[in-house]
Amino acid sequence: MRKATLISLALLLSANYGPLAAAQRPRICEDKNGALIQAIRIIDRACNDIDCNFSTLRELNFRIEKEALLAAFRNPDLQSVHIFFPVSKSDETDILDWNASKRSQLNSIKYAAGLEDSVIFVLGRASAIGDIDTNIRLSRARMQTVMRYLKYDLHLNCRGFRGGWFGREILQLTKSDAAMLQIDSQDFRDDEDILNQSVHIFVFPCGGLL
Repeated sequence: MRKATLISLALLLSANYGPLAAAQRPRICEDKNGALIQAIRIIDRACNDIDCNFSTLRELNFRIEKEALLAAFRNPDLQSVHIFFPVSKSDETDILDWNASKRSQLNSIKYAAGLEDSVIFVLGRASAIGDIDTNIRLSRARMQTVMRYLKYDLHLNCRGFRGGWFGREILQLTKSDAAMLQIDSQDFRDDEDILNQSVHIFVFPCGGLL
């Protein structure tokens, strides 16, 4: 009788929790050809933490509608953190609100669900202030600052990192875009230049799709 009860309990648990485990898979991972997956694949092919192919990154503007990309980045399955810098600055100590909030926001990535199968994208940006070579240098330096923190301070146990940096000509954000991405205007001081003097970190939970 006891054996039969245990078997029945095991079957009940399997029936109840098997579908639940499947349901817990992020919905975004099922949209294999959606705008976000396409954008992430372009960035994945173009970037790492050493080099970046700008001709490929420009495909973000031409192959995918900006509106679709911004909407995709609002996906609740894609944990994101946005870091902002003053003009011409790129060091960790320069990050706006670093001690007040941004360090904690980055640290929260440690608790992302399914982190071991996630790829973390770190995308540096620059505003239109200054010449293009300076902007590329700043974009790269900002990305590397955040990447070093994630890798060597947090020691995140994820599937991998992808780093990239944009020049001023690629996908400049506006205040309206920030509102769509639900970025608090106080974070970037309600200044579009600061909005683009930034690093955007996205935790992509479907590393196996790349």
